[in-house]
Amino acid sequence: MSNRTINKVWEKVQLIENESGKTFSQVIKPSISNYADVQQGKVYETVDKHEADLKSLNAKKRDSIKDDSDKQIQKAEDNSQPSVSEALGAGLVGAAIGGGINVSLMMYQKHKEGKSITEFDEQDWIELGIDLTKGAASGGIKGFSIYGLTNFTDISAPIASSFVSASSGISKISLAYKQGKIDLNEFLV
Repeated sequence: MSNRTINKVWEKVQLIENESGKTFSQVIKPSISNYADVQQGKVYETVDKHEADLKSLNAKKRDSIKDDSDKQIQKAEDNSQPSVSEALGAGLVGAAIGGGINVSLMMYQKHKEGKSITEFDEQDWIELGIDLTKGAASGGIKGFSIYGLTNFTDISAPIASSFVSASSGISKISLAYKQGKIDLNEFLV
């Protein structure tokens, strides 16, 4: 090559580097085909070969993505399975809420009667403890029941909650009827 040709090529290399902001070797990559592969009569065979290579690579990537997706789905399913610790947690939350509501209602009732918490006597504290225990037991059973219904059956949480609340209400009414606190008409209504 003449010096003039070398200088022209060098100018083009510098132009490419200046306009792209990258080195010449980062911008210009060698072909995946050589000169003989793209000659007349051979070019279709070369294109078919490259197409087959791309399809094979694409299939491998698709399979890899599917495998990763299947693993992630399995992991998510494993993580979402019901557990004893979660059931106990649901029961404890229910117990805390039930006990807290019962204590709050009792304290409100005592306040309405004109009694401040600082004026509570031993009997008031005993009643408070009993109400706390009853509320905690009831709330714990309800929390545990709702957790069980939602995780071991196909029942949604709102339906499970409604079912548990209705069952609790019916059992209270049945007990009141059995103890003679209400008559048959009140029980049926």
